[in-house]
Amino acid sequence: MKLKLRLQHLLGDKAEQRGLIAEIQKATRLERHTISAMLHSSVKYVSLDALGKICDYLVHHQGVDAARLPGDLFVLEPDGFWTMLADLKRTEFCLATRSHPDWPERDHIMADDAHLQAMIVSRISSHVAPPKAELPANDALGHERSWQHLVPAPRPIRSKDGVVLRTLEGGREDARAIFRKFRKGARPGSLVAIGSIKVQNILEYMLADTFAATPFASEDGVAEPHDRSCPIYFRYKTTDVAPVSLCGGNTLSQTYAPTQPGIYYETSGGHWECCPTTKATHDSGFVFYAYRPNVDQLRLACGGFTGAATRMLSIAFDQIASACWEPQYMTSDLLVGMFVIAFDIRGRTSTKQRDPRAARFDFTVIPLPVEAVAPRVKRRRRAASGGKPASTAAD
Repeated sequence: MKLKLRLQHLLGDKAEQRGLIAEIQKATRLERHTISAMLHSSVKYVSLDALGKICDYLVHHQGVDAARLPGDLFVLEPDGFWTMLADLKRTEFCLATRSHPDWPERDHIMADDAHLQAMIVSRISSHVAPPKAELPANDALGHERSWQHLVPAPRPIRSKDGVVLRTLEGGREDARAIFRKFRKGARPGSLVAIGSIKVQNILEYMLADTFAATPFASEDGVAEPHDRSCPIYFRYKTTDVAPVSLCGGNTLSQTYAPTQPGIYYETSGGHWECCPTTKATHDSGFVFYAYRPNVDQLRLACGGFTGAATRMLSIAFDQIASACWEPQYMTSDLLVGMFVIAFDIRGRTSTKQRDPRAARFDFTVIPLPVEAVAPRVKRRRRAASGGKPASTAAD
């Protein structure tokens, strides 16, 4: 994981003022060369003592909110993230399998999910082997171990006009076993889940474990939207598979039942906004990750609200990643980031368009505010430190 110190960013225009290094030295009693290296993000090592002194200086002399520190002192560089993902040497992909009445004995995965997986594999492989290195035929990534899990997705029972009458839950036990084995394992590695909460059971466990929630337990009955455990919410369409979920359904709370399908997310002040999904104009996607440096394990989930959104996410993933890798929660042993992607598809000539070379769309990456993510993560960690970790049903 490549972290960059951004002391200069927090100081703003004051970073250019004369006598700044002397001022910081007087307040912190740190060496001038150390302060200079920190200002220019060239420092290779920062002790906890030095970090604490810099935080004190920022709070008492520059008016920085103490609650933002030390997290705001660091930024996770996107290229460093990809390098870290490759360096983990072990990647487990989780893809959702579907069934179709025309193929009663055959499960399948969606082409859009496979396209996104292929893009991630390609990006990882570019960081692994040196030129001309010979890799084993069964290890294109050069990892010690790289493989995929195929987890059954929930199945819809539809009416003749396509409306989902009920959903048959499937794959939960498979997902639970995979997630539990990864979480409790001592080896470094990454668990990559592709697909939204509508089809990807692994994602349910990832979010439940991060935000102190119970997986597959609806929170639609909370008093207000800000009472929800997770800061994003998938509002289903009537034609969607509709599994019971901690962050999916049709009602955000007792006071708010939106009719617009899409991905809702909490903004500053506890308000919720929507990245809508419409047939001809807009679509939405998400990126979530939780990285534990102390055990060198990464959980990454990404996907679209629709298959078309997943395909657009894969086409633009390099650019999207560059806007995603600054987590909203950062400590020495946990980094958590959550982002919603708004797609504008009014430039497409067809909603069925699949050729990446012909696809025309714009996108905006929306980072959830720190105040929507960090307090929820802290709540889970407080519960764990108090000897009463939140149940995730994976235990």
